Amino acid sequence: MLTTSKTPAILFPILLALYEIATYLSVDMYLPALVQVAEDLSAAPSHAQLTVTLWFLGGALAYLPLGLVADRFGRRPILLWGGVIFIVTTTICALTHDIYTLMIARFIQGATVCSVLIAGYASVHELYKTKEAIYILAWMASITVLAPAFGPVLGSLVLKFFDWRLIFWLLAVWATIIVALLYWRMPESHPISARVQSNLLAALRTYATIIGNPGFISSCLVVCFMMAGAVLWITASPFLVIEHFNYSEIGFGIVQIAVFGSLIIAAQLVKLLIMRMPPKHIVFIGIITILCASLIMLLFALWLPNNLYALIATLMFYMGGIGLLFGPLQKQAIAASEAPMGAKIAIFFTLVATFSSIGSALASIVYRDSLFSLAFPIILMGLCAVALYFLMARRYFQTDHATDD
Repeated sequence: MLTTSKTPAILFPILLALYEIATYLSVDMYLPALVQVAEDLSAAPSHAQLTVTLWFLGGALAYLPLGLVADRFGRRPILLWGGVIFIVTTTICALTHDIYTLMIARFIQGATVCSVLIAGYASVHELYKTKEAIYILAWMASITVLAPAFGPVLGSLVLKFFDWRLIFWLLAVWATIIVALLYWRMPESHPISARVQSNLLAALRTYATIIGNPGFISSCLVVCFMMAGAVLWITASPFLVIEHFNYSEIGFGIVQIAVFGSLIIAAQLVKLLIMRMPPKHIVFIGIITILCASLIMLLFALWLPNNLYALIATLMFYMGGIGLLFGPLQKQAIAASEAPMGAKIAIFFTLVATFSSIGSALASIVYRDSLFSLAFPIILMGLCAVALYFLMARRYFQTDHATDD
C-alpha cells in the first residue's frame, strides 16, 4: 500500500464510493422521471429513453482517451476535473427546456463518469494488494449498488412532491460536496516517475496488446455480457413496471430495491468469502448462480408471461451473480496484463460501457410492452456470459496470476 497514513487509505475509498453513487444516481433517480420528461419537453418516449442510452454511450467513448491522460498526468487531476464537469452538466440538465440540449448534456455527463472509474479504480488497484483490493471493490460495490436499488425510490419521492428537475439539482449539490472532500483527501497513487508519455501510435499498440491478452479479454467480456443484461432491465423496466403492469413510481422503486438488493447482499458475501477461498471459487459460484437464474427465467417467461413476481425473483438471483463476479473478475482481468494501469482500466470500462450502451439500445429496440420481450434478451446475455466463462475465461483462473497475494 502506497499511502503512509491509515486515514487517507480508509477515507478515500469511502469518498470515491459516495461520488460514484452520485454519478449513478444521475441514471437511477432519473428513471422514474422518463415519462414526465417526455411530457414536459414535448418529446417522444423513444427520445426520453435515448437520454439514458446517450449517458452510457458518452462513457463508452471517453474511457480510452482518459486512460491515456490518467497515465500521463496522474489520477487526481482526472478525477477532480471530471467532477467539475459532472457538476456543470448536471446543472444544465436541471435548467434545460429542450430535449436535444438534455441529450447533449446527458452524453457529456456520462463521459465524466469515466473519470471516477479510470482514476478512482486505478488508484484502488495501485494503493492496495490483490485481496485488499478485491475486498475494497466488494464493499464499494455494496455501497454504489445503493444507487440502482434505492435511486428509483428516491426519484419517485421527488416526483411525488416536486418537478423532475430537482433530481439534478440535488445531485449537483451532492457532487459538489464530495468532489471538494476528494480534493482534500485523495492521494496520488501514480507518481511522476511512473507516468507514461506516449503518442497515439504507441497508445494504440498498448491498447491492442491489452485487448489481445486472452486472460484480460475473456474475464472482461464475461462482465460485459452480464452488465448488458442488467442495463437492459434498467432501461426498459420503468415502461414495463409503470406502464404495462400499472405500478406507481413508488411501486417501481420498491421493485428495484428487491432486484438490486440481492446485488448488495452478494457484494457483502464476497467480503466474507475472499478471506476463506480463492477468487476463482467465488467466480464459479457466481457463474452457476447466473446460469440457474437465466434458465429458470426462461421457463417463467414462457409459462408465466404475465407474472412480474416470477421475473423479479429470477432477476434477484441474476443480480446476485453479478455481485459475486464483478470484483474478482475485474481484478483477474487487470492482473492478466502488464500494461500501464490507466490503459487497462480504460479498456476494461470501455468494453463494459460499450456493452451497456448496446444493452440500453436493445431495450429500446426489442421491448414490445411485454414481459417476454424484456426477459429473453436478458437471458441471452446471461447465457453468453456463462458460455464465455466455461469456454475461455475459466482456464486463466487456474494460473491465478496475482490473485493469491
